[in-house]
Amino acid sequence: MKRDRVAELHFYEWRISAWAISETRDRLDATGRGIYRELLDQCYGQGKIPDDPEWACRRCACTMEQFDKAWKVIARHFPLISGTEHRSNVLADITRSEYFSYVDKQKYARKCREDKRNEIKEVDNGGSTIEQPPCNEASTNGNGNGNGNGNGNKEENPQTPAPQAALVLDSPSPVRSDVAADASMPPGPGPQRKRRNGHRTTEEVRKALGERCAWFDATWEIGPWTDGKLPGMDAYERRVKERALALEIHAGAKRYKAKIAADPTAKVKFLQGWINDERWKDENVISIPAPPKHEGFVESVERVLGERARNGERLL
Repeated sequence: MKRDRVAELHFYEWRISAWAISETRDRLDATGRGIYRELLDQCYGQGKIPDDPEWACRRCACTMEQFDKAWKVIARHFPLISGTEHRSNVLADITRSEYFSYVDKQKYARKCREDKRNEIKEVDNGGSTIEQPPCNEASTNGNGNGNGNGNGNKEENPQTPAPQAALVLDSPSPVRSDVAADASMPPGPGPQRKRRNGHRTTEEVRKALGERCAWFDATWEIGPWTDGKLPGMDAYERRVKERALALEIHAGAKRYKAKIAADPTAKVKFLQGWINDERWKDENVISIPAPPKHEGFVESVERVLGERARNGERLL
C-alpha cells in the first residue's frame, strides 16, 4: 500500500541564472553568500527564522562582525512577520503553501479512493454482516458425502448452517433490494470535495501575493482597468515574482492608460489578458489626430478670399 507524502519540504527551486546576475550576490563576499543560503534554507525548511543575531551566528557558523556585514545587504529578503519575533522569505512562503496544498490534495484523493473501494466491497457482500462458515464445517467428514453425519442424509442433521448461509449470500435478491433502497433515498451530503477548476478566492490570492500586494495595488490604480480585478490579480501573482518585472509592468500600465486616454474609442483589454500577453512591452505610442475644421472656419476663409478677389487681388 502506498503511503501519503510527508508534509515536509525536502527541496526547492534554485534559479542559477537569476542568482548569477543578482545585485545581492555581487554585493556579498563568499562568507555573506553562505550566510544568505543558510538563512534561506531555514525559511524553506521551517517557514521562518528567529529575529535573533546570536541564533543566526550559531546557525551560519560565523562571527557577529561577519553577520552584521552580510545582514545589511540581505535583510530586505527576510521581512519581519507582523506581530512576531520571526522573519520569513516571500518566495519560500509561496513555495511551501503550494507544496502543502498539493500534499493535502493527494491525501484527500487517496482517502476518496479507499472509501470508494470499501463501498464496493459492502455492495458485493450484499450489505449483510453474515459470515460464511469455515470450509471444514461444510466440507466432507471423511465419508465424501459432505453432510458430516456419515450417512448422506441431510435432513437428519438440521443444525448444519451451510446451505442457508450460502443461499442468503449467493442470492442476488438482497443485493438488488439494497441497491434499490439506496437509489430511492435522497443522496447524503457525502465528503466535501475541493474545487477542481483551479480558481482561487481574493483572500487566497492576496495571501499568496504577500508583500507583493502593494505592487499589484499600485499597478491596478495607475492603469485604465475597472473590471476583472480578481483574474488580473491571479495572473499577476503567477507571473510577477521579482521587483524588476513589477517595475516594468507598472511603467507599461502608465503608458497604456495614456494611450486609452488619448483615444476614448479604444477598447480596454482586461488586466489578466494584458499580463498573460506581456502587453507591458508595447510602446503604446500616442497619436493625436488633427482637429477637424468646423463649418465656421470654412465659411470665414471663403469670405476672406471672396473679398480679396473683388478688390482685384490675384489669388493663387
